[in-house]
Amino acid sequence: MRKRIFVGLLLVVLAGLVLWWVRPARHEVSRSLIAVAQDTIGWIGHGGDVVLYDALLFKMYDHALYVADQGDLSIKKFDSNGKFMKRYGGARGQGPGELQSIVDFSIHENNLWIADVRQRRILHFDVATGRYLGEVQVPEIHPLRIVQVGPYLIVLGLGPFEELFAQYDTSGRFHRRFGIVTDRQYAKKIGMSGQLASLGDTAFVFVPLMAGYAFIFDTTGTLRGRFPLLDERPFPDSRVEDRPEGRLYIAPTSDTLNRNILVEENQLYVHTAYRKPVRRLFIDAYLLPEGRYVHSIEVANAPLGALLGGDRVYVLDDTLVAVLRLRQR
Repeated sequence: MRKRIFVGLLLVVLAGLVLWWVRPARHEVSRSLIAVAQDTIGWIGHGGDVVLYDALLFKMYDHALYVADQGDLSIKKFDSNGKFMKRYGGARGQGPGELQSIVDFSIHENNLWIADVRQRRILHFDVATGRYLGEVQVPEIHPLRIVQVGPYLIVLGLGPFEELFAQYDTSGRFHRRFGIVTDRQYAKKIGMSGQLASLGDTAFVFVPLMAGYAFIFDTTGTLRGRFPLLDERPFPDSRVEDRPEGRLYIAPTSDTLNRNILVEENQLYVHTAYRKPVRRLFIDAYLLPEGRYVHSIEVANAPLGALLGGDRVYVLDDTLVAVLRLRQR
C-alpha cells in the first residue's frame, strides 16, 4: 500500500516537473507578433549640441518627444526625428521653478507638469514659452506619477492612505482620494507604482508597473473598466520587516515590468520588459475601452524601455535615445 502511495506521489511530481519544463516562457504567451524591420535613423544625446546626462523616462505628445533628464533636472523636447526644440526647468534648488528631483511629468495642451518627489510639489510650465507658471503642493504624499485629465491633476503617490490616487484641480485645490484595485492594498502599495495616461478630458488609464492589468477611472473617482494584460500577473506582496522603530514595508521585485504606456486614438500600447529567462521587450496593443488584445512588436536592445509613436520607435538608454523607423518586412 505504501509503495503504491509513493509511486503515485512520484508520478504527480514528475508530471508537475514536465509541465513546468514545457510551459511557455512569459514572453511567449499568446503574442501575435508583427514582423517589422527597425532602421536606426538618428540619435538623441549622441553628438551634437544636446546632451542627455541621466535620461529617466520619456513620453510622446502631439508628435513631439519629451525626455526627463535627471542629470540636469530638465525636460527636453524634440521633434519626431530627434531634432531639439526646447528645454524646461533645469534650475536646482527650492525656490519658484526650481527642482530637487524629477519622477514624472505630464503634458496636456499647453501645460507641462513636473513632479518633484523630494519637495512634494508639482511644478507648472508653459509648453510654448517654457515659462514657469506656478506649482501644486502635495504635502501629504510623495508624488510618483501624474497626469492631467481635463481640469484636474491626478497624482499617484505614497502616503498614509489606502487609496492610490489624489485629485487636485490645476489651481492646487484638493478634491478627493480614490482608487482601490486589489485586496490588502495598503500593504502592497509601495510596489504599486505604474503608468498613467489620459483618455480625453474625463478619464484615464492606470497600468501597474509589476501587475498584468489595466484599470480605467473617470474624474469622479469611479472605476469604469478593468482588463487583464497578456500574462495577467497578480500584484506582488511587499516584503515586511518588523523593526524597533516600527513595521517597514520594502518594495517587491519583479522580472517583468510595464515600463511605458501610450494612448493613440482608441488603442493602448503597453511596453513590457522581461528580464528572465532572457531580456526581451514587447510593445503590446489593446483596443480601448474593452481591452481586446490586437498585436505586438518586439524591440531589440532597449535597456530602459521603448516608446512607439506613429512609424517611429524611440529606445531609451541612460545617456541617449535611438530613433528607429518601422517598416513592414
